[in-house]
Amino acid sequence: MQKIIKLLVILSTFWLMTGYAATYEAAINVPVANMYKQPKQAAAMISQAIYGTHVLVRSNPKSAWILIHTDDGYQGWTPKVNIFYRKYPTRKHVAEVTNLFANIYQESDTTTHVPLLTVPFGARLAVVKVYPEKWMQVELVDGQIAWIQKGDVTVDPKPLSMAEMLQLGHKFVGLPYLWAGDSTFGYDCSGIVQAMYAQMGVTLPRDGKQQAGWPGFYQVAEKDLKPGDALYFGWNNDISHAGLYLGNHKFLNSTAYQDPTVHISDLRAPHWRDIYITARRLKPNWRQYQGHGLAAAADFKATTQPLPAAVKQQMQKYTWHKGCPVPLSNLAYLQLSYWGFDNQAHQGALIVNKNLAPEITTIFKDLYQHKFPIAKMKPMYLYHGNDQVSMRANNTSAFNCRAQTNFSKIFSIHSYGGAIDINPLINPYVYGNKVEPAAAKKYLGKNVKGSITPNGIVVKDFTKKGWVWGGSWTGKVRDYQHFEKPLGS
Repeated sequence: MQKIIKLLVILSTFWLMTGYAATYEAAINVPVANMYKQPKQAAAMISQAIYGTHVLVRSNPKSAWILIHTDDGYQGWTPKVNIFYRKYPTRKHVAEVTNLFANIYQESDTTTHVPLLTVPFGARLAVVKVYPEKWMQVELVDGQIAWIQKGDVTVDPKPLSMAEMLQLGHKFVGLPYLWAGDSTFGYDCSGIVQAMYAQMGVTLPRDGKQQAGWPGFYQVAEKDLKPGDALYFGWNNDISHAGLYLGNHKFLNSTAYQDPTVHISDLRAPHWRDIYITARRLKPNWRQYQGHGLAAAADFKATTQPLPAAVKQQMQKYTWHKGCPVPLSNLAYLQLSYWGFDNQAHQGALIVNKNLAPEITTIFKDLYQHKFPIAKMKPMYLYHGNDQVSMRANNTSAFNCRAQTNFSKIFSIHSYGGAIDINPLINPYVYGNKVEPAAAKKYLGKNVKGSITPNGIVVKDFTKKGWVWGGSWTGKVRDYQHFEKPLGS
């Protein structure tokens, strides 16, 4: 078994390095893997992944740090030693740790050797054999065969009911608070809410703001609260804390306020009264909103069609007129999936030259699968053809029959449907000392969420198809948001 696993690792590494696999599968091989905002220990920790968690990897496996994507739609950097390149678990039955922690041993004895691992609640293990007495044999992520006590796990667990989940929550009281923590070694506020809902089979987004905006929830008034509702708190209507309502004004939460642990608080206490914002409850059809994480990368959706009549009508008001260099019949209406700044999947629309529609679809599919974040994607007629307004809104757009910026007698390539501007507020147009939009000055020279960089995936995908990036132009003009492909006469 070990030789087979090593061979799979070598093949997976070869495929990724040679470009035969854009992504491939791995599993967390340590009790808890910290996920960082940047590939360095000094960076901010943004989440965690526990032992056995299935992740997607989209970075060079030879690097000391690996970019991983988890089921909740999150991504972060973790040291390479924390993962094993293998789909796991591979056996028919799975044991899930139901105690707060569980020791895993190299033999069916607790006294001979120290545990191989101590894994947290929720860790999943591949079952080899269940014995009549107190032991179970399991296969670890790296293929090693080990032993765990049956009292620490449940085999092939079923989702809990709401009542069972709320009862389980009391078991977590006293665990330490940890910023970005997502295990029984330490939870943060949204982490404990996410962990509780996971016991019912619900995969919530990772952060409180994302949870409150998740479409599987609906808002409920405070007077109508029921046990199991998710609570959200913060200042100036900006969500920064989460909790789980238990009933009778009590809620479960993990916070650094006063007592840095998981504990039960009272919603009537002055501190919580002052910062309470809103509450959410599961919709009856919440299951249809699952899959915004790993599955979403495989569920890219795209449609191409001639311009609908209603779209033509709006375009003739704001973005197309007689004398434009292409007729409306030469344009296509694309509806495309894109990965939002909120780490969730969205549908957007671009109007482009119909001859470029297939390759544009291919490009945006790859950007989606790499989870490159796009703020918005709306046709320019929704902004009445006003480029400044669209840029300030950080809107990704394509066709707009207009003159080139600063060159009033020349049609822009946007007028032909052969140009696309991506995240324009973060990737501005620069002409000498002039920056457009003006609000984008603060992003110049900075690599933030949604930035387009010379060696990044956006430039690579477009230039591979023969497009030109405005950020590589020589002379006074740099248009970091802009990609164009000349269409001849």
